Amino acid sequence: MSLLGLANQTLTTPALMEFTTRFKDQIPEDVCLYIQEMFERNVARNDRLAAQLTETVAAINDRGVTPVLKTHVGPRHHGVARSDRGDFRCSLRFGL
Repeated sequence: MSLLGLANQTLTTPALMEFTTRFKDQIPEDVCLYIQEMFERNVARNDRLAAQLTETVAAINDRGVTPVLKTHVGPRHHGVARSDRGDFRCSLRFGL
């Protein structure tokens, strides 16, 4: 399986952007364009997700729920803190 095929299968194609930028002269142009397009789409998707998260937090705050951001939380926790892997996690505390 090719590197690009494996990246597509594992949903990691946008992670190839740095490699593509560094070695652009050694990679076919169509591959560079494909990876750049996937990266740009991923950035746009992440921006939309961040906007939705902001709306969600505002909505739950309006209901008296206060999200508590945590960093470096284990996989058993739920939530909304950005970990080193780039995923979001959070705990919710209900105002009483």
